Amino acid sequence: MSKKEGRMHLEARRIDALGDGVGKLRGGDHEGLEGHCPGLLPGERGRVAIEALARRARPARAHLRLVERTHPHPERRDLPCAMHVEARGRCTGCPLMSAPEALQIQFKRARIEARLGATLDEFVASPRALGYRQSAKRVVGGELGRLRLGSYARGSHRVVNMAGCVVDHPRILEAVEEIVQRGNALGIEPYVPASDDGPARGDLRYVWLKTDGERVLTTLIGAHDQSPARARLAPALERSDGVAWSVQSGPGNAIRGEGVEFLHGLRSLELSALGARVEIGPLGFLQPNPPVAAQAYAALLADPEDPEGAALEGALAFDLYAGAGIT
Repeated sequence: MSKKEGRMHLEARRIDALGDGVGKLRGGDHEGLEGHCPGLLPGERGRVAIEALARRARPARAHLRLVERTHPHPERRDLPCAMHVEARGRCTGCPLMSAPEALQIQFKRARIEARLGATLDEFVASPRALGYRQSAKRVVGGELGRLRLGSYARGSHRVVNMAGCVVDHPRILEAVEEIVQRGNALGIEPYVPASDDGPARGDLRYVWLKTDGERVLTTLIGAHDQSPARARLAPALERSDGVAWSVQSGPGNAIRGEGVEFLHGLRSLELSALGARVEIGPLGFLQPNPPVAAQAYAALLADPEDPEGAALEGALAFDLYAGAGIT
């Protein structure tokens, strides 16, 4: 880092779509340039270094790395997740987790109001701050005997472990733990894509899990049909109420596979909101936080003339959102 970079500072004023703190650079050769910095909450100041410049963006911006947080937010809290990068872990998800839930809502509300140019009358948050995510995808990494189910670290293809993720529903965590334990015992290999170091190799590529709060539907996604994971791992999974198999042989990062083979147990989960029921299959879309989706559905159908917001009746409504329906 140059001396000029060492003199650069940023005071975050808002968040962007990724949850990075956004403000104007002070000091160095890029005085006044818009800067985006992971790890800075609105109201915080820090010493920063430039990772990349996006000169053609509108507006032009600098993507930054936080060197030192010089003025932390007075409400900044200890992180509830030991895997988080700000807690010296490696997971780069949940960028606002260092802020209490009420403060997270404040930041998100400000961003939405600025984007829409309108004031929100109401902002409804999740009933649960943690353990709410009922749909989760995992990239399979690690090595033979030491599988790692997680996500890509931001800006890389390095798979970081998400064991014990505090955002996932407990039933999903139980299923993930079993997949790792049984996979290691059975000698299941993680898929490694082709690179300059050699051709593609390995087997299990992704895992997609969904739960209705009690039952778990697990989809194992491999790179090819001739798979030890399909033949040996799938029958050994007892904490998943249904197991399906799919193949994703493409060269990119797409997780959704081509076609589904039902191996054993449940073929789908059923969820409901305001009496409307929707069936979710192995590759079907499920809102990660169904209780919030149900609240949005209730608001969508609420009678504006009813003081208690009862649902409209006697009319036909179309849910045009993609996926499985019900917002």
